[in-house]
Amino acid sequence: MTATLCFVMIGHDGPGEKMTRILLVALLALVAGGCSDNTVPADVLDKETFAEVYAALVENERVSGPQTLYNIRRYDHDTTLARLGVTREQIEHTIAYYNQDLRRWHEFYIEAMRKIEGDPLKKKEAKP
Repeated sequence: MTATLCFVMIGHDGPGEKMTRILLVALLALVAGGCSDNTVPADVLDKETFAEVYAALVENERVSGPQTLYNIRRYDHDTTLARLGVTREQIEHTIAYYNQDLRRWHEFYIEAMRKIEGDPLKKKEAKP
C-alpha cells in the first residue's frame, strides 16, 4: 500500500509538494511500524522453558534412537511435555511466534545448546 501511494505521488511536482510527499511517506512509515505488536501472547512459552522442553525432547531422541516407532516416540514426547507442564498447543503457538522473527530463533538455539551441552564453565571445574 505504501509503495502504491508513493508511486502515485511521484508524478506531481508542484511547489511545496516534495516536502508534503516526504512528510506523508514518513507518516506512513511510522504508522506501518507502529502497527506491529511486540507483546508476547499468553500461550507462548518463555525462551528458558522452550529451550528446556527442546533439550528434553532431543534427549528422548538420543535415548530412544531413530528406529523407534512413531507412536512410542510420540508417547515419550507427550510424557516429557506433561512432566514439564507444557502442552502441544503451547509448543505450536511458540513455534509460530518464533517464526515471526528469526532473531528469536537465534537466541533460542543459543539457550537450547546451553541446555543440551551443559554449562562449559561447570564442565571445566568438574575436570580433575
